Amino acid sequence: MPNDTGAEVVNRWSDVVTNAALGPVAGWIVLASVLILYGFVLVASLFPETDDGGLRLAMRMYDSATCNAGPT
Repeated sequence: MPNDTGAEVVNRWSDVVTNAALGPVAGWIVLASVLILYGFVLVASLFPETDDGGLRLAMRMYDSATCNAGPT
């Protein structure tokens, strides 16, 4: 470690949340934002784009919400 500083093992989730804080933004907000971002990346990678540039999942949700059977 630089400057002869030691590393500590984090034993509690409260320590993780406390250390994730960015300035005035609370740690739980930072962690939730990161989880949402990674969730979106996972969904975008699992469902490829349609011909019109949208995600297939979003199109399925739209079609079911509008009771549309899809492209005819």
